[in-house]
Amino acid sequence: MKIYTLAFTLMIAAIITSCSGIKETQTGKQEEKKTPDEILIQEIRLNVLELVAWIDLLPSSDNRFHISGKLEILSKPEYDIAMIKLKNINVTQAGNEIYSIIPSVKSDELKTYENKKHLTFSTIRGLLPHPDFNFNETIDLELIFSEGKNEFKYFIEKMSIQKAN
Repeated sequence: MKIYTLAFTLMIAAIITSCSGIKETQTGKQEEKKTPDEILIQEIRLNVLELVAWIDLLPSSDNRFHISGKLEILSKPEYDIAMIKLKNINVTQAGNEIYSIIPSVKSDELKTYENKKHLTFSTIRGLLPHPDFNFNETIDLELIFSEGKNEFKYFIEKMSIQKAN
């Protein structure tokens, strides 16, 4: 039992420090408590420096969904930080996949150090709204990174969508 308590404490600390730049909203729904088997383990170490998802609702636009961000990838023995790339972003809502995005990614080579790498990503023109997409609800993101044939996942839950109107 002590091992589960220690693992749970370490996981919570890792999630809080790695997701500190993400705004979460309260929906008034009571959160379910997770058992140690349901605790999320991130496969890649990173700091979210900036992350925003928004939908353009201006009358002159065609209501496109956008997502962009800046990430600081941290080294880990399981991957070579110089070779790691952001391959895909899966956007889900209420357990349903809404988008699978291949983002435009720029690696800031001037900010790539021995133990850190900075990436900036975005959807260039945005995406037309999916029929099942409710921009008034939060979304979950699965960031998929690759290094050769290896894949590493990072999850972000309950991200708010900003509205430009």
